[in-house]
Amino acid sequence: MLANALLTLSVALLFLGSFKSLKVIQIFGRRRGGLCLGIGMAGAGLFFLPDVWRVWQPGEEPIALGRAAIGLFMSLCLYRGISHLARQFHAGPDSAEALRSVEDALEESESRYRSMLAAMTEGAILRDGEGRVLAVNAAAERLLGRRGEELKRLAEDPSEERLLAADGSEMDPRDLPSLVTLRTGKPIRDFTIGVGRPDGQFVWLKINSTPLIRRGAARPHGAMATMTDVTEARHIEEELRRSHERTAAILESITDGFLSVDRQWQLEFVNSSAAVMLGVHAEDLHGKDLWEALPDIRGSSLGAHFRAAMDNDEVVHFEEYFESGAEWFAGTVYPFEGGISLYFRSVTDEQKARQALSDSEDRFRTLAENVPVVVFLCDPSPGYRILFLSEAVFKLTGRPRQDFLAGDISFEELYHEDDLPSVLAEVDAALAERRSYSLTVRIRHMDGTWRWVEEIGVGVFREDQLLYLEGYFVDVTERRRVHERQSLMMAELDHRVKNNISTIMALSQQTLARSMNLTEFSDSFMGRIGAMARTHEALAATRWDGVVLRDVLRLTLGPYVGLVDGRIESEGEDFSLPAAAAAPIGLALHELTTNAVKYGALSRESGRLHIQWRREGDDVLVTWTERDTGANGRPVPQPASHERPCAGGLGMTLLRGLIEYELGGTVRHELTPEGLTCELRIGLVDLRDDGGRLP
Repeated sequence: MLANALLTLSVALLFLGSFKSLKVIQIFGRRRGGLCLGIGMAGAGLFFLPDVWRVWQPGEEPIALGRAAIGLFMSLCLYRGISHLARQFHAGPDSAEALRSVEDALEESESRYRSMLAAMTEGAILRDGEGRVLAVNAAAERLLGRRGEELKRLAEDPSEERLLAADGSEMDPRDLPSLVTLRTGKPIRDFTIGVGRPDGQFVWLKINSTPLIRRGAARPHGAMATMTDVTEARHIEEELRRSHERTAAILESITDGFLSVDRQWQLEFVNSSAAVMLGVHAEDLHGKDLWEALPDIRGSSLGAHFRAAMDNDEVVHFEEYFESGAEWFAGTVYPFEGGISLYFRSVTDEQKARQALSDSEDRFRTLAENVPVVVFLCDPSPGYRILFLSEAVFKLTGRPRQDFLAGDISFEELYHEDDLPSVLAEVDAALAERRSYSLTVRIRHMDGTWRWVEEIGVGVFREDQLLYLEGYFVDVTERRRVHERQSLMMAELDHRVKNNISTIMALSQQTLARSMNLTEFSDSFMGRIGAMARTHEALAATRWDGVVLRDVLRLTLGPYVGLVDGRIESEGEDFSLPAAAAAPIGLALHELTTNAVKYGALSRESGRLHIQWRREGDDVLVTWTERDTGANGRPVPQPASHERPCAGGLGMTLLRGLIEYELGGTVRHELTPEGLTCELRIGLVDLRDDGGRLP
């Protein structure tokens, strides 16, 4: 009976609770909680109602006590719960209004959350604690190229999903940041992945994943992942990386050394050429402090250049010798926003070559300044501007070399006007044919005289480029004079030999015809031959450059000076007779002397001889005067005319032949009681070698 009563009480409580749930429905309005609770309790009452019916039927076995107890316990619990809920919301209108406000606030918050999620430019995906996708905003759909439902399906079956890690390798979908956050409970920031889109393209995303954890919970109940499209940035970064690799490859391939440091003096890059020149390993320098990695440059001028470029933001060029490596380096330090870079190369070989070139130039200048020629170096362009000229040019032209180097005067102004065209033509032809040239030309000295000069030059080429014209001048004036003198001497010798042979033959014939015997012939003939020989001897002493008239007289009268004891007087200026006139004049004076000794003033103690010569323009006038007054002062009778040379006979014949016919002069003689006067006038202009005036 007790079990039956308990079971009946349970059913009654269940139905009573279902009616109380109507109050909850009234309070909540559209809320479904109260309605569901009432229906549940009514359903439980109906479940136990058949048992109550059987309990009160006669003849039915009573319900077991345990089943009745359980039903009563459940009924009491449900009834108390619904009664408490009904009392709480039945307490007054204020409490119900507060509950509605909470409900409205919750709906408004959820609405704002969904609106904000939809308006985000970043993609967002919300996962629950099991990794299922709960929500996807429109930005995420655009980035991934899939609708939210498709993304939820992929979360359940990721086999179709294509993912790439930041390094380009394939990625396991289980390593997605939001799933890792769910497993570890830790946020993940700036995680880069590539996601395959349905169109076959990959989009690169930067993902931040945040865990959602309730207060007091140990594990997250969800995770929010936000994503940003970094595909363009990734492409730029990749292109920048490839550019850096190309730049590094280029810098590694060059023979110049290159290194760069940041603003904190940390080495960022060192190519292999720089490492070799610095005597270090490149891999040992990257990331090291410049001053610690290369301590030798701390106090060097290179270190000063580094600091100047860094501090003053200026480009610094240098060429320095570094004792630590016994090397010459040339380079440039460039500042940039992040630090400085250095390009440098070893110029030790170039320095040695420059030093060798400098030494060579010094030797060249020393040689050029000490040889007796004028060495020149000039620009091959029109005008031939002088670049170098040895000091010997002053002796050749009378002008200092500074005048030529400054352009105040040029050699073109000094060439003889007849020589200049041929000089220019020959130089141009030699340069065009890439050969040397040699010319003999006349150059005007500052004193107005002309110098004969041999000019030898050649163009200096580098491949097809004409660099400059070099050569030298040799003063050949004296050489040319010697050559002309030798030529003249040979011609004169040939002429003299022929003339002398002719003269000797004529003298022999005429002397023989006028001589009474062989003794007389021998004396006369040998005397004349001796006079010719003495004149030729005087000419030979001057290399046939002429002879002074006074010397001719001295040679002619020399054998008689001691015999006549001061009875010979001579006066006249000193000048040189041309070689062509010396021998005939000497022979003519010999004839006059011989006749004076034999028949004239020198044949007696009372006789006197006076010889005077002078120049009258281009002529030479020689006056031969003999006087004899005797012991008592009276004139001495003169010998017969046929015995005097100026009165006819062989002597006069020889005089006229020598002076008038051979030299083109004149002979005038006068015989008086006081003695003989004979004048010889010779025009010497046509007899000089150079056609000039007498010196």
